[in-house]
Amino acid sequence: MKTDLLTLMENIKRKNPANVDEIKYVEKALSINFPEDYFDWLLLSDGGSGFVGEDSYLLLWSLEQILSFNASFRKLEIHIPTLVMFGSDGGESRYAYDTQLASLPVVEFYLESLDTKSVKLVGENFSDFLRNLSQRKF
Repeated sequence: MKTDLLTLMENIKRKNPANVDEIKYVEKALSINFPEDYFDWLLLSDGGSGFVGEDSYLLLWSLEQILSFNASFRKLEIHIPTLVMFGSDGGESRYAYDTQLASLPVVEFYLESLDTKSVKLVGENFSDFLRNLSQRKF
């Protein structure tokens, strides 16, 4: 993982690392290939929580939670099928990859007001998302 990303995530409390087989299993189950920097993060920590920058709290879900929350989300009639959630701000805001694009941009949405109009771009990729989150540019 790149040094600048580790610096951005220095206040994230890490959990035990995931292994490649676990990551690949989740990727297959959700029909996604995680971006390289996120994949590398999972190899360091299967989830985690803490502040990115001074004011932005980030809760990165474990692989088990990613599977569970996405499965529950897909049972709702209001879900957007191209989104694969991976975390939250610890409140109502959810972060997800938008699989409509190969670059897998990161979007933010609120569960209570979920529709395609409430989904907003918060990073062109995982790294960009973390940089924007650290500066609270969205």
